[in-house]
Amino acid sequence: MAKKSASSKSLLVKKITKTELLDWASPQQQEGFEYGPYPLCLSGGYGAAKTWLACVKTLALCDIFPGSHWVIARRRWTELAKTTMQTFFKICPPQAYQPFGRRSDSEKILRLNNGSTIFWMHLDDPEVTTVIQGIEINGFFIDQCEEVDEEIFEKLSSRLGRWDKVEMPMEMIDAHPNWVWRNRPSEDGVLGSPIVPPYAMIACNPDNELHWVYRRFHEDSPDKYLSNGTDLETGEPIPSYADQGYKMLHMPSDSNKFLSQVSLDSLKNKSESFQRRYRRGEWGIPEGQIHDVNKLSRIPGDMKFLEKLLRRSNIFMTMDYGESSPNPVTWWAVDPDQNVFAFQEYYRGELGIVVLHRPLHELFGCTPGDVDPPRRADHDL
Repeated sequence: MAKKSASSKSLLVKKITKTELLDWASPQQQEGFEYGPYPLCLSGGYGAAKTWLACVKTLALCDIFPGSHWVIARRRWTELAKTTMQTFFKICPPQAYQPFGRRSDSEKILRLNNGSTIFWMHLDDPEVTTVIQGIEINGFFIDQCEEVDEEIFEKLSSRLGRWDKVEMPMEMIDAHPNWVWRNRPSEDGVLGSPIVPPYAMIACNPDNELHWVYRRFHEDSPDKYLSNGTDLETGEPIPSYADQGYKMLHMPSDSNKFLSQVSLDSLKNKSESFQRRYRRGEWGIPEGQIHDVNKLSRIPGDMKFLEKLLRRSNIFMTMDYGESSPNPVTWWAVDPDQNVFAFQEYYRGELGIVVLHRPLHELFGCTPGDVDPPRRADHDL
């Protein structure tokens, strides 16, 4: 998805002239619609109309390129169905897929009358990686991307441009004689046929500066401007994310002129840390975060599993000291493959900052010979 030509920035608005009649919620929203086909992140607070913009843009691209394939995804199916899809179908009327298309929420597919297809994908599906590895698409939109692993974004990005059964609008090709998105040239040097430019879109609420979305997209991220290594085939440096056109648009809640005063007042009545992240859309807010453990990361085990893990792992202990609330303590095992397991936790009030040393066999109710602690050290981080 290397950045190719500045002339392509306006491809979308030149084709869909009726969008000039849209009353944009904010300048950022219009800029997001017109940007591309390079990776775009819509970052901001609640009610900033990020999802609405991405859905409108996806539908416009479906209209521009008949027969194209697109993915709209979110981490959980319930949230995808109740939020993202509801927003989408407020914009997409039944006339867009009736009578020649098909809508099947159970099959997670929408086929429009012009042959363009949208695949609904929830990313907590254990088989999602296998599905992504075989899918052929022209673009995707991931909603609430701060909840999604970087690997998913990378795999979906690698599938862009794979679907070439698209009716390319000749008026657009004629208007851009130096069209850079094409199939590979033939062995005798004949130029490949034109294909749909790759569109990668995500929307998110801000997180901390260590998050992969920040590293790739945020204008203040040093990583955004560094080369991504060396191409093994050509030996040339891989362009930085900035050179590939990665862009983040900041969309605070207040920027949406259509957001009701009731909703805005509700956001203003929240705590300062909440407002920084969910109203003003500022990155780098460590406090007040809720960490949700993916169910796929929960490994069922018994004492035998734990004993085997402890024999081959280094053991660490972390403590979050609190003056007024109990001190949560978590025990971690790091195996030789650098996999990290949280295997024990407890809460204890009125403790102070101390290091607790207990023999492992006592901690887990084993006999002294069942667990071999001498070769490991306990660390209080």
